[in-house]
Amino acid sequence: MRTADGAELAARWHEPSGAARAVLVVAAAMGVRQDFYGQMARWLADHDIAVLTFDYRGIGDSAPQRLRGFSADLFDWARRDAAVALADAERRHPGVPIHWFGHSLGGQIFGLIPGHERVASMITVGTGSGYWRWNAPRLRVPALLLWYLLAPAAIALAGYFPGERLGTIGNIPAGAMWGWRRWCLHPLYLGGEGAPLRAELAAVTQPVAALLFRDDEMMTEASLHRLFALYSSARVSFRVLAPSSFGLGAVGHFGFFRRRNGAALWPLVIGWIERGDLPDQTRQETEDGDR
Repeated sequence: MRTADGAELAARWHEPSGAARAVLVVAAAMGVRQDFYGQMARWLADHDIAVLTFDYRGIGDSAPQRLRGFSADLFDWARRDAAVALADAERRHPGVPIHWFGHSLGGQIFGLIPGHERVASMITVGTGSGYWRWNAPRLRVPALLLWYLLAPAAIALAGYFPGERLGTIGNIPAGAMWGWRRWCLHPLYLGGEGAPLRAELAAVTQPVAALLFRDDEMMTEASLHRLFALYSSARVSFRVLAPSSFGLGAVGHFGFFRRRNGAALWPLVIGWIERGDLPDQTRQETEDGDR
């Protein structure tokens, strides 16, 4: 895919054998390559849902050979990269309802995407505020070390965040990492960018299914509600889920997309797309209910 400013993005379509009844655009978490979502995408394609995955500029197959000095920030990812993914979905499947799947960051930025009002609904997994005080308790001190020590030093030396070498997050363009740092150190997270941006988020009116697993090692229930407080006009169905309700030992922040958990969890996506609701077993784990 080519963005409006000329960036070439790696993207992959997973198509059903017959006509698609819906389209799902999968927006990745910070530093996660589109390949990570491939198994879920192929399963959904087998159930007549066309799925588009893509790498943000500077990530995975959309990264240049030399990341040092490469210009990319979070607003590029939302306003240009995610926007062209949405446009490609509309072009390839005209008239078919489009749904957005946001994993962590991929759901946080939804309100910043030009044309997001054309999306029928959104489902998110592990999407909450990244403000460090709302992180899982054991992550808070490491988060402060990351933001005040490791990230600044690593970017100064490498010209980008070399997460693969450091064994954390992944390789991130400097501009995107600095922007994420700014968000994670502000109580309003991305809402700290100012009133105009908060107005964009508040203008989102689509139904949203916001899923969080109790064993998520990064996000908390507080972070979930803090993030979606910015999406004040959206119809958000909160679901805080226990892995044991699905016969699973663990899910965490990333396990939703692993094949071993797919038979239990991926039907949730189909249920949301078909009915705009979730199975009763997820309701048993909801503490705060729908908003």
